[in-house]
Amino acid sequence: PMATWADILNDAAMEIGVLAAGETLVSDIQTFLLGKANRILDLWNAQRCAVYADVFTNYALTANLHPHTIGPTGTFVVTQRPVTIDTADLALTTSTPTASTVFTPITIRDAQWWAERSIPRLASAIPTDLYYDPLWSNGSLYFWPVPSTAYYVRLQTRQYLAQVAT
Repeated sequence: PMATWADILNDAAMEIGVLAAGETLVSDIQTFLLGKANRILDLWNAQRCAVYADVFTNYALTANLHPHTIGPTGTFVVTQRPVTIDTADLALTTSTPTASTVFTPITIRDAQWWAERSIPRLASAIPTDLYYDPLWSNGSLYFWPVPSTAYYVRLQTRQYLAQVAT
């Protein structure tokens, strides 16, 4: 059977001499140590040390929607909103992309670039740029021009180590 975090913490405590064989950590200490483990994972995630995969996912755009959102209750539903969008490509199809689909790159932009748009709601069938605002709990995706056609977009995001529980 797979070890739980409680097992790992008990083993570590035995290894450093805090527990004797057969003893287990009391609940308060275990909770404290789980909090420490989660803070270490958060630090590794922030430093990109814990990125274990770059994921490419296709999402259906909603025509004339501004902005699209990504997160637990977003336009694009994912467990946790991404910290960054590393690349984006427009699939020139209104049906699920296949291996033969043509993708055109979308340039990732920063907040200053987005703030300088004099017509942020300009619409076009093909968005060329994207500003991502990683708000909590859903990030906001500002496509420019605003897509007027329900194409698919392929986003590259990082897969991080998740928080731990007992």
